[in-house]
Amino acid sequence: MSQSSLKPIYIDQNVLSALQKSREERDFLLQLFRDLRQKENCIFVFSDVLVSECQQSTNAAEFADILVELEAVFFENALDVSSSELRLVGGKAHSLVLCDQDVAEQAMAILNQFLIPVQYSMGWLSQSDEAELKLDMRAEVERFFAQVAKDVPTEFASQLRSGKEQIFASIDELDWSSLSAESNDAYRKLRSRLPDNYAQLDDVPDNEVAQLIIGSFEPQDRDGITQLYPAEFWSDLNDREYGALSSFAFMLSLTGLVRDKRVRKGEKGRRLQHFLGQWRDCQHIEIAARCQAFLTFDKDAARLAKSVYAYSGVSTEVIHLVKA
Repeated sequence: MSQSSLKPIYIDQNVLSALQKSREERDFLLQLFRDLRQKENCIFVFSDVLVSECQQSTNAAEFADILVELEAVFFENALDVSSSELRLVGGKAHSLVLCDQDVAEQAMAILNQFLIPVQYSMGWLSQSDEAELKLDMRAEVERFFAQVAKDVPTEFASQLRSGKEQIFASIDELDWSSLSAESNDAYRKLRSRLPDNYAQLDDVPDNEVAQLIIGSFEPQDRDGITQLYPAEFWSDLNDREYGALSSFAFMLSLTGLVRDKRVRKGEKGRRLQHFLGQWRDCQHIEIAARCQAFLTFDKDAARLAKSVYAYSGVSTEVIHLVKA
């Protein structure tokens, strides 16, 4: 059977976690996925976002083995959102997961550092952490450029220094206090228009909740959001822009559609890690939107995906697996 006739199912990273050898449900789930692949003519798909998550885990080798067991294929053109073609390549799990991060992946990690001010502005990092957080961001940038400098010709040294200094300036110029004040004010106004109890928000159907949240913003903010993300903005292949679906999902998650106390409580490093995890969930949701189904064990990710897809005009089915 040709690959083009198979149903592509995008897998979340938690699928790999559920299939680890230490998990009691491993054998049952592995057989379930094999049956799904055979009976429904499916092919399991993974992306560079999942690869990055695996690389940063202490179980990278086992995760690579699981991808091989699933006969999972790599979504090579996942970033080409305006293409109807899915370039799916098999046999790459070990070479991708078990190799060192390339410069592009390292650069993406630097960009992810700018999630920290967002988390701070939401009040989920202490004000006393501001100076330390800036130093941490600068240290990551310094580490990245030191690594890159080893791999590029010396004649590019001045350009590297210039790029590093520009990023340092961006970090130093951030007005964290203003960001926090503006965010808190906007969130307070939004919260006053949403249901008093978040459990009531959870009861709003998937195909209505995004519109409810957008309609609860101040008129000026609401107009800006609908200009950026009009209803069904993902339905026309030619109108798609890389990052639009993931940023829309992230906005919804920050407004309370997803509520993970781990991003605001506990040790600072863990809070940062879980906030980055929320962003990666949104990236998974965008990439999965080009497949026929998105497979996840994460209840929040499933709810977010269904809500995002319903509003933005995505036909991808969300399969939420529930552990026994």
